[in-house]
This record gives sequence, C-alpha cells and structure tokens, in this order.
Amino acid sequence: MTTLLQLTFAGLSMGAVYALISLGWTVLFQVARIYNLAQGAFVVVSAMTYISLVGDLGWPVPLAVGGALAVCLALGLLLYGVILNPRTARGEAGPIVMSLGSALVIAETLRYVWGVDARTAPAFLPTGTIRILGATAVPHALLLWTGTAVMFGAAWVMFHRTVLGKALRACSEDATGARVVGIDPHRMRLAAFTIAALFGAVGGILLAPLIAVSPHEVLPLGIFGFIGAAVGRWRYLPAAAGSVILGLVTGYVGGYGATAWQDAVLYGSVIVALLTVRQRRPGQRPLLRGRVRAGRRDPVPVSGPAGP
Repeated sequence: MTTLLQLTFAGLSMGAVYALISLGWTVLFQVARIYNLAQGAFVVVSAMTYISLVGDLGWPVPLAVGGALAVCLALGLLLYGVILNPRTARGEAGPIVMSLGSALVIAETLRYVWGVDARTAPAFLPTGTIRILGATAVPHALLLWTGTAVMFGAAWVMFHRTVLGKALRACSEDATGARVVGIDPHRMRLAAFTIAALFGAVGGILLAPLIAVSPHEVLPLGIFGFIGAAVGRWRYLPAAAGSVILGLVTGYVGGYGATAWQDAVLYGSVIVALLTVRQRRPGQRPLLRGRVRAGRRDPVPVSGPAGP
C-alpha cells in the first residue's frame, strides 16, 4: 500500500505538469485551430531560465519567477508570429510544420546555452519530507499540486467571469460571428498564445525544484500535453483529468514494471488518442460549458461572410 501511494504521489506531480501543458494545447486549438508542438518549450524555457536566475545569478525567488514568466511571454509572442505567419504557415499542415521546427530550434538553442545535462533549481521551501499514510512527499510536490489547482481555478474564472474569456469563447464557437460583433480573432489568437505561454511557464517554475529538467524534453513534453488535451476532447477540465491519469499510469508502469516501458506507454498513448479521439466539429460542445452571454442575453447567431 505504501508503494502504491508513493507511486501515486510521483504520478500526480508529472500529471499536474501535463495538465498545465494540455490547457495551453486546448486554448490554442479552440481559439486558433492549430496544433502547437512547441507547447513543451514554455515549460523547459521557464524552468531553465528560473534555474539560471536563482542558482547561477543568485536572484531572489520572486524576481526569478518574474523573469522566467517574462521570457516565456516573449517566447509566446515570437511563436505567434512564426507559427501563424501567413507567408510561411499556409494550409492546415503549415502551422504544424512551423511549430515542429520551432520546437527543434528552441531545443537546440537551449542545448547551446545551457548544455545537455539536466538541471534542477535550488529548493526555496523546507527540504524535509511529509509523511502521508506511510508514504512521503516533499513540500515542493504539494506546492506543484496546489499551484496547478489554483491555475485551473483562475482559468475557470477568466473564461466565465471576464470579458477576455467571453471573447475567447466566442471565437472558439464561431470566429466569423465573433468578428461581426466586434471581436478581433487575430487578437484572440495572440491572447491564446499568451495564455498558453503563461500556463507552461508556471508549470516549469513549479517543476524546476522538484525534477531535473533538460533541453531534450521540449518536444516530448509538448506531445504529452497533446495526449491529455486530445483525450479530454479539447475541453480543459477533461484534459486535466486525462493528463493526471497519464501521469499516474506512467508512474505505476515505471514502479511496478520497468522504467524503459514508460516511454512506450506515453508514445503508445499518442496512437490511441489519434485513433479514438475525433476533432470537435462546428455545433459541438465548445471550450467550456455554457454559452457566451452579453449581459443576460445570448448573442444572436450570425451567418454569412465576415465583414471587413
């Protein structure tokens, strides 16, 4: 029982990171209709930046967190300009190819800057362990779980209670209708990239003191986030549940079987997700439950070509 609980704690830690990545995938797909294979770059860049600022330069933790977030937000703006560039990313496959190329370029850049070795951040919480029903957990793991829950709560508030969230939901339901009523889809796509970068950056900062991070994880982390988002039918709460289950399954496989099988399970999940999950079609359930409301009335559906 103790071993099962210990593996559960480890699986929850990785599942929490996968969940934050899958949320970025979900927002980008619903608003921009793209698959961003560079989504894992936000986690790795944030973690490596935070590790350098705290461990190498000796910055205080709050300033290091702010610096890592700023770097990831800048990266999100850069990827927005690269992946959705109309001159290069044409057709449905264009953004996918550009995101894959971006992920590879970012990984190689990180290897050049920080080397190939995995690194971890200095602990800023007590380094002792907490015993829970015979198993042990470190304070950073509890912070990671709590931080992930807080970020998903913040996402719910944003999507349901803010003007930006309603505009994002409107674009996810009908970009043409949103444009007609005064919502700029281009700005919403930019906002989606910014949100995806923010969630990935938080995941990297929370992960850095707990698990060693290396540049070669840029593409794998993006794929693992895709699995959670695809299993969750591109809705953020089911995507979070799918990501946590993925983390638990891989933890159990590595604990009771062999660690060599973990990658087989992860990448095999990609095949299962692609074979069993269908893309959302117009008229099906959007990013979040409920309809976008202006005041207390639902917007009137608008059809026809977009205005100027």
